[in-house]
Amino acid sequence: MLGIAIYDQLVDTGNAVLAHHMTVQTLALWIMFVMTVPQFADVLAPIPTTHNPTAFSVVSLLALASNVALAVYQFHRIRKLKLNPLKDQIYADTKAYQRIVEENK
Repeated sequence: MLGIAIYDQLVDTGNAVLAHHMTVQTLALWIMFVMTVPQFADVLAPIPTTHNPTAFSVVSLLALASNVALAVYQFHRIRKLKLNPLKDQIYADTKAYQRIVEENK
């Protein structure tokens, strides 16, 4: 995955979407394998974990809060701009979106 990202940054061939797609597929395959055979990951890269319920609760609440905030922001944009999220791009009017579209023409 890192190789794909480095290649995409060094060689601007306009294949950012393809590289991203390949990265996502590679990550999904890796996660499916590790979830099926967890002992493999423990041998390859043993990482000590905490079993502190307070730490788990704090991280879980932060993740939940950030996801709720993002959902509220997206619904706000959809209603404000009167978009259909199944047909329209939600962020098409942003500078970042337009820059990426221009770079990948």
